[in-house]
Amino acid sequence: MLADRRAKRPMEYDARNGVIVRLGRKHGIDAPMNALMVALLEAAQE
Repeated sequence: MLADRRAKRPMEYDARNGVIVRLGRKHGIDAPMNALMVALLEAAQE
């Protein structure tokens, strides 16, 4: 992800952390650290 960020390419945070958050919600499991990482990386991408 660092190489993507430096090259101004889209980062792969959704494939790595976003899927964990979505599956957790689907099964009623909290994934607060992954949700935080998604939020921070999403903000950094903009």
